[in-house]
Amino acid sequence: MKRALFFVALLAFLFLTAACGHRGSPSPPLPRIPAAPRDAAWRQRGDRIELSARYPLRTLEGAPLRAPARPIALVLAVRGGDTSGWDGPARETEFERGAMRVPLAPFEDGARTRDVERIDALPLDKLPPATFVLAAALGDKRSRSFASPRIPFAPLRPGLRGVPALAASPEETGVRLRWTAPEDARAKAVRIYRARGAEPFAWRPWRTAPAGAKELFDDEARYGDDLRYAATYGAEEKQDPPVESEPGAAATVAYRDVFPPRPPQQVDAAPETRRVRVFWYPGGSADEAKAIVERQLEGKDAWVEVGAVETPESFFVDADAESGRRRYRVIAVDKAGNRAAPAGPTEWVAPRP
Repeated sequence: MKRALFFVALLAFLFLTAACGHRGSPSPPLPRIPAAPRDAAWRQRGDRIELSARYPLRTLEGAPLRAPARPIALVLAVRGGDTSGWDGPARETEFERGAMRVPLAPFEDGARTRDVERIDALPLDKLPPATFVLAAALGDKRSRSFASPRIPFAPLRPGLRGVPALAASPEETGVRLRWTAPEDARAKAVRIYRARGAEPFAWRPWRTAPAGAKELFDDEARYGDDLRYAATYGAEEKQDPPVESEPGAAATVAYRDVFPPRPPQQVDAAPETRRVRVFWYPGGSADEAKAIVERQLEGKDAWVEVGAVETPESFFVDADAESGRRRYRVIAVDKAGNRAAPAGPTEWVAPRP
């Protein structure tokens, strides 16, 4: 009987304890850690190391950061030059403990919750002479984000010198770029950057050429484009992270159709009854729109337009042909109205009566 009463009392105690709603001490709030940078990329330009990344200016919970918010470069000097294994999880704690923290320029106070993409630079002479393991983080007044993926990087000291000059010459089918070959034997490639209008140059080059090359042709240019080009010398043609020189002065091109089409070929005229047939071979320009036929009467200096035909027609019949000798020439015109030099003239002919 006593044992039954004991179990009843125990069950009643458990029921009352559960009913009172006691749940223990409340959990501590989650720390407001900034979100980590995304798409972090590194390169050496001249005597500086550049970091490009996208920064979500908010905490992992989506709250605004507390100013000053800024990128942080994490730089670990590896004296022996062996950077293998540092990108794995086993050495994450060791990297965090040993990496030098380099605070970069803060973000504007108004940009606290939106994503910002930007490029920052670290002077190479401020860093120890070593091979590095690099990572990026985002910090605010309260805390710092987790680090981006760790990247091994061996800088070149001293850095490569810049391209002296880049010339851009527009042609009918594109833009021809020319530069001076590098004098530094460490330069193995030429990296060309290309942008339209006022847009910034992309992080990665548009084209890469061997160091021995001295020109490149942009066959992607289209009439109406406002183009900018910049060039750097690279330590290797394909290298990640890349090592390259500072870019030389940018070359700008307002690419417009100011180029006349190629003139017609083998212009000739054949007399017919009370008319003359004029024929030719087109010059072959892709944007040729029409051909204008001009006539000169014997004893006259002036050339008079007598007709025009649209491309791809390549003959014209002058039916307004009175007696007397005359000769003809043909002028190709493109879609922009540019006129080629006159092709011809033909031999003197006269229509048959």
